[in-house]
Amino acid sequence: MLIHSELENISKSAANLQRGKLDDNLRYLYTMFEYINLVDLKHHKVEPLYVHDSLFQLEQAAQTGDFHEILQSVSRAYIYEEDQEGYLAFFNPDTIVERIQKSPYGRLEHCFRMRDKQGNYVWQECVVILLNNGREEEAPLLLTATKSIHAPIAPSGSHEAHHPSLDALLWQSFVHHTKFCYFWKDRERRFLGATDAFLKFYGFRTDQEILGKTDEDMNWHLDNNSYRLDELEVIQKGRVIENVAGDCIIHGVLRHITCYKWPLYRDGVIIGLMGIFFEADDMYRKLHQNLPSPYEDPITGLHNRQGFLGDLLQYQEAYAIDNQPYTLILLESRFDERIQRSYGSPLLRALIRKEASILRDLVGKDSVIARVQHAMFAILRRENSQKDAMDSELLAHTIQSHLQAIHQIDGNPVTVNFQYSIVHAADLAHHKTTGRNASYIYRLALERLRHGQ
Repeated sequence: MLIHSELENISKSAANLQRGKLDDNLRYLYTMFEYINLVDLKHHKVEPLYVHDSLFQLEQAAQTGDFHEILQSVSRAYIYEEDQEGYLAFFNPDTIVERIQKSPYGRLEHCFRMRDKQGNYVWQECVVILLNNGREEEAPLLLTATKSIHAPIAPSGSHEAHHPSLDALLWQSFVHHTKFCYFWKDRERRFLGATDAFLKFYGFRTDQEILGKTDEDMNWHLDNNSYRLDELEVIQKGRVIENVAGDCIIHGVLRHITCYKWPLYRDGVIIGLMGIFFEADDMYRKLHQNLPSPYEDPITGLHNRQGFLGDLLQYQEAYAIDNQPYTLILLESRFDERIQRSYGSPLLRALIRKEASILRDLVGKDSVIARVQHAMFAILRRENSQKDAMDSELLAHTIQSHLQAIHQIDGNPVTVNFQYSIVHAADLAHHKTTGRNASYIYRLALERLRHGQ
C-alpha cells in the first residue's frame, strides 16, 4: 500500500491571493465613493454594490422595470430640481453607451446635487464606465460610482453661485409645491405662467405649452365667452371675480370647476390678472370616496353613456344660445367580441384602456371623450371656423389610423378595426327644430356609423 499526502498552505494559494487582492481593491473603491451601482441596460436592472448613506439603503435595493421610469423616480425623489434635466440627460440609456465609447477617457463624468439625510442637497460627482463581459453579442454593463464634492461649485452655465433673494425663493417654492391651481395673465389675457399643480392638472409637461396663449387658443372651455367677459371685467374695470362656476376639458373629460380672479397692479395700474380654480368634481369624489360616480366609466375613467349625454346637451345648449358650433365623432370597433372569445375579458379591458389612452393623447386637451358602450367612443369637439370642420374630418381619420395600429396587448397579438362617423351641428341648421336637437344629432351619428357613412 502506498499512501501519498501533500500539504498546502491555503492562505497562500494563488486563487485566495487573487480573491484577497480583489477584496482589497473593492474596499479601496468603497473608501473613494459613496454609492456604487451595477446597471444592466438590457434587462432594465439596477443593482447597488455599495451604499454608504442609510437614506438609500432600503430604497436602493435591486430595482427592475423600465430604466427611464427608474431614472425619473430617482430624479424626483433625490435630485435638486434645477439639476434634474441634466441628470436625466447624462444617464439617458438610449445614448450613454455610445457616449462612453466615444469618450477619449473611456468614461463619463457629471456633477449634480443630491438630497442627504438632513434634507439638504449636496454636490455629487458621478463616474460611469463600461464593463465588457467578453461577449460582444450581449449588451455591456455599466458601473456607476458617485462621491460627494465638498468644495462648493457653481451650477453649470454660470460663472459664480447665484443666491436669490428670500422673496424669489418663496415665490419659486410656492410655484413648484403648492397643491392649488394658480395662473396669471397679461392685459391681453395671454398666459404668463402657472403653478406646477395647474400644469399637472391639465397634463402639461412645462409652462411653454401655455405661455402666450389665451383660453380661446387652448379651446378647453365649453363656454369661452363667459370666461372672456369675466376677465375683461377684471382687466378693464378692476373687478374681483369670485366663485364663478364653469366647465373645462381635462384629459378628455368635461369637469365642473369654480374660479376666482383678481387684477394685478403695478404702481396703481392694472397690468394683468391672477386667478385660481377648484374642481367641483374632485371635491365631490373626496366627500363620497366609497361611492362610484354614476357618470364615469370604471374601465377607462372617461365619461360613460350617461355622462356623455349630459355633455352633449351642454354642447348643444352652447350652440343654440351662444352660436358655438361643435362636431360629434363616433368610433366603434367590430372585432372586440372576437378578441373576448379568444383571450377573455381581462385582455379586452386592457385593450379598451389602451384605446382610451390613445384618444386622450390625441384629443384630450381640447375635446370631450366618452366610452358610450362596449368599444364605442364618442368625441365632442368645438368648431369655430370652416377650417376647424375640415380639421375634424382629418382628425377622425388620424384617430382611426392610430387605433388600428394596435397589434399587441400584454404580449398577445390583436387585430383592431374601427369605423367612424361625423356630424357637424352647423350643417344641420337648415333642419330647424330637428337640426338643433341633441338627440337627433346623436341618432344621426349612430345611423351613419351603422351604414358606414
